[in-house]
Amino acid sequence: MVPGVTNTIVTTASSAMKEAYSKSFSMVFLASISFGGVAIIAAFFVPNISGKLSHEVVRRLEAHGLGAFGSKTKKPETKPGP
Repeated sequence: MVPGVTNTIVTTASSAMKEAYSKSFSMVFLASISFGGVAIIAAFFVPNISGKLSHEVVRRLEAHGLGAFGSKTKKPETKPGP
């Protein structure tokens, strides 16, 4: 025990710490709810990009001789199995 600290001081400090933790977690919870709500509302305004999901970019890169990750190496030829 620390000299000069009474049980009243320890009890008061303990209850103050519990209240501070409670309020801080409450603030974080409310902030996360607000960000989540904004994200859900924003999701309704995102355009549909299904028409843009194709292999066109991959075909263009392969036509220019670009292999994996944009390197100028050719992919190894695979021979059909027996």
